[in-house]
Amino acid sequence: MIRIVLVLCLAYSCQAQNSNSIQTLNTAAECEANGLSYCTACQNDIYKCYECSTGYVLKSDYSGCDSCGTNCAECTSSGGTITCTKCISTYILNAGTCSACSTGCQECYVDSANSVKCKTCYTGYALNYLGECKACSLISGCGECAASNSSSTGITCSKCNTGYYSTDTGGCSSCLSACKTCSDATSCSECNTGYSLNDDSTSCLACQASCKSDKCSTGAVSTNPTYAKCDECNEYYYADSNSYCQPCTAQCKQCDSSTGLCNDGQCNTQYYLTSSSICDSCPFQCATCPNNTHCTICNDRFALKSTTDVTCDPCPSNCPTCSLTQAANGQCGTCATGFYKDSNGLCQTCPSNCDACTSGSVCSTCSSGYTLTDSNTCLACPNNCTGNTCSYNSTDSVSFCTACPSYFVLEGFLCWPSLGCTLAAYNVSTNEVNCVCTSDGSVDITTDQANQYRGVCSSSGIVCDAGYYYNEAAYNCTACPSGCSYCNSTMCLTCDSAYRMDDNGQCQSCNSPCATCSTSGSGLEQCESCVSGYNFDSGAKSCSVCTVGNCASCPSSTSTCGTCNAGYTLSNNLCVSTACTVTYCSSCPSNTSVCTACNAGYALKADNTCAKCPTGCGVCTEDTANNNVIKCTACSNYYALNNKPCAYCGPNCKTCTQSNGDVTCTECDSGYTVDTDGTCKSCPSHCTSCTLTSCSSCDAGYGVSSDGTGCTACSTLTGVTSCALCTDSSAGGKCTSCTGTKILSEDQSYCHDAILNCARAEDHTWDCTTCSDSNRVVGVDEYRGKCIYRCYVCGSSEGSNRLNYTMCNGDGNTYNDTTECTFDCVIGIEQVNEEWAFAYRGCSTNGTCATAGQTTCTYGADGSKICTRCCDADKCNDGVMSDDAAALFGTFYLLLSSLILSRFL
Repeated sequence: MIRIVLVLCLAYSCQAQNSNSIQTLNTAAECEANGLSYCTACQNDIYKCYECSTGYVLKSDYSGCDSCGTNCAECTSSGGTITCTKCISTYILNAGTCSACSTGCQECYVDSANSVKCKTCYTGYALNYLGECKACSLISGCGECAASNSSSTGITCSKCNTGYYSTDTGGCSSCLSACKTCSDATSCSECNTGYSLNDDSTSCLACQASCKSDKCSTGAVSTNPTYAKCDECNEYYYADSNSYCQPCTAQCKQCDSSTGLCNDGQCNTQYYLTSSSICDSCPFQCATCPNNTHCTICNDRFALKSTTDVTCDPCPSNCPTCSLTQAANGQCGTCATGFYKDSNGLCQTCPSNCDACTSGSVCSTCSSGYTLTDSNTCLACPNNCTGNTCSYNSTDSVSFCTACPSYFVLEGFLCWPSLGCTLAAYNVSTNEVNCVCTSDGSVDITTDQANQYRGVCSSSGIVCDAGYYYNEAAYNCTACPSGCSYCNSTMCLTCDSAYRMDDNGQCQSCNSPCATCSTSGSGLEQCESCVSGYNFDSGAKSCSVCTVGNCASCPSSTSTCGTCNAGYTLSNNLCVSTACTVTYCSSCPSNTSVCTACNAGYALKADNTCAKCPTGCGVCTEDTANNNVIKCTACSNYYALNNKPCAYCGPNCKTCTQSNGDVTCTECDSGYTVDTDGTCKSCPSHCTSCTLTSCSSCDAGYGVSSDGTGCTACSTLTGVTSCALCTDSSAGGKCTSCTGTKILSEDQSYCHDAILNCARAEDHTWDCTTCSDSNRVVGVDEYRGKCIYRCYVCGSSEGSNRLNYTMCNGDGNTYNDTTECTFDCVIGIEQVNEEWAFAYRGCSTNGTCATAGQTTCTYGADGSKICTRCCDADKCNDGVMSDDAAALFGTFYLLLSSLILSRFL
């Protein structure tokens, strides 16, 4: 690292200072964020760089870093001139620039003729007499090579690869087939794995796949000359008198070497040995049995009827397991998902949308799309949450998203569609999604969700999707008329494929069976192509139905089929079904009765049938080398495979291992951790990730506690009432967002109540962005951040027209023709010119106004009669009320004023 001595001149005095003494140095990322690219150390208060990344040099005024140049690792800068002093690996400095070493060269140099020559080569290359690195692979079968003046390539092979031998000319030639080591082309000294050397060492014989790998006899040939003799076969096979592996009878693991009949106790699970020494299947309820009428162990969901009765009875409904005693009493050992075991040992239904519970009213794990509440019930997640999962806010008793999928943005604990933008953010003031064009860093288009903005961003501004045009007045992409694929603000330019443009420039849909159409010279529709199942007459511009059943196209004539519908194949001008006739078969492309692939969870057998995989097995195959048994190759989720049937990992265990029948969990579901006994233990309440001793992350609305062992509600952790989100204790335990419409203070220590008539406001500034009353709008200029009344047309009459208002300008007034109108004041407290004032409007019972100068009674926004007059200044009209009413509302005003002042002082 280069150290720089700085001379700082301050207040007419200079002081030398070494960079080691600078106390405030940012990280490379922070320097980058402050505009100091490629700077690895800088001072954040004066934006000076003191150290640069590899390949860059410090500017003389410390304002940043200059590039050393292509492939240069170190350089110097003097008088504006940058000189490279060291190149990156595999490059050499040549006349002030970095020249590449040749391929395979590890280190190179520049000779007296200014040519780049190689000094050392990488492994797999050899340095020839010309100073070049030549690949050993230029010689077929060569692993290591050396320089040679006699070879045209300048190299010779010093060691050949496995399966090759060295020739007298410095090359390599192949050994015999399946031979690993040899000295010439006619003999072998060692064969590849799975092969055995014959007696005269001239060939390698294959070992049978059914022969144990270490029991293939060297130099001994069985009666089948293709294979070597086998001394011991794998399970399900036996070595006959000629040392050739033959299959045992079906479902038998070990059998008699002379007859192939099964030995006692060697049948597969769910099979028993008959008197004829063959394996027959047990009754379907039995896991093990001595014959076809008795069971010794029952399968899941069954239990032995009694100690003397050897039949298996089913467990009660919704019981995966039960014991003999439990089954006799109608009880369960464990319950299925969505059920719990009551005090009588019976499985009862959990609450709605609950996967696991302890009673009919207390849920412990909710179904997908729901979250657990503090009262142990399940509350539905909002729409569009990532993974269909969410968390619960106990303060407001609501569910909320913690993450959103692609093309959605999280705001206000909900996932809002980004509507096709490259970058999107929710705008709380307008309840809209903002599309931010970032290509030039300047365009920010606000879009209305109701219009379903469809544009994307480009360097020239907004580019709208097909079927939309950019509306400059509305600053969004507006849909073209129905059936129009391209248009501008005044007309359609191109119609969709299933539409035609008429003489008036409008898009008209093609009538069936026309797939595409056009407008003829006489203004009528004419077909250009037909939908599936019709013949197109290009002369008449018309469509006629194909007469062959299930025909997709008949281009030459209606009676001659060209292609058939999906699921059918063309045969002798007929469309014949290609549906597979084999049960559970997913593919039979050449013959409906010949299966080539089975449905998921099934294995394709040699006899052209599909066999179901064992319980817990996701992928299985028929092992033709082992008596055609169905062998599992991959278990389903939450099961483990270990040369045995798939074992259930256990509740909430995602992955596990199995050894000698014992299952050990290695990874648990979110909210659980592996316990010392290899099972999954629940994390503390609201903890999403933990160990046995600590919690590392919590549900939204909670933070990791100060001792690190659990989760504490944000309102408790931060001491801020109504805190919705917060940081963990280790990060200061600060509130980052308030619930509902409350506003977070600038120091993050308090959640303020909502502003009067305000539905949503900005944190810190307290500026209202959305009003709660539809008759109010957010003001501008001196009324910025306040909810003020809309202005109604002066003198409007009762009926629909009374809501025909014109928006007020900044001072609250507007003009309609020649009549000036004012705010519609209502009974209650109102904020006028940043002061609290009492305003009342009312008419006398006979409908006349009490004060001269007022007009007759008209109607306000809520439909009530009010007395109004035209404005004299930027104020609401004066109001009148009776003495009794004035006294009553005066008392109310004083009480409410006191309440408001106490809130804000």
